[in-house]
Amino acid sequence: HDINIDSASTFENNKEEPTKSITAAEFREVYKNLGFDLATDTFEPTTDDGHGMLSYVADVGDDYGLIVIDSCKYDPENVTKDSVSGYISDEQMDWIIEKAINGRHSERSEVSPPRAAEVQS
Repeated sequence: HDINIDSASTFENNKEEPTKSITAAEFREVYKNLGFDLATDTFEPTTDDGHGMLSYVADVGDDYGLIVIDSCKYDPENVTKDSVSGYISDEQMDWIIEKAINGRHSERSEVSPPRAAEVQS
């Protein structure tokens, strides 16, 4: 949740300290070998804020796919200093449901780990 936010923090030595914020592209690069490299599909939002653009589906074996959901708010126009909550847009929810249904109707299951998010319409 420190993407494009002025108050990005690190927690070292049990102490919160300011750190450099990163962009969504930098985030994807940092974590490219921790899931993004396994992506078989990605969510491509049609809105200018790019919300949800780090969501993807990854293969995790023959029987399962993992739906990774980006629900963070990192649009500079809508993020406040204390904004660490998230939301899922209608467009993103439609994509998630489509991926889950596609997985259910195939030979494998799509699984999404639980994550707290505020769903707004």
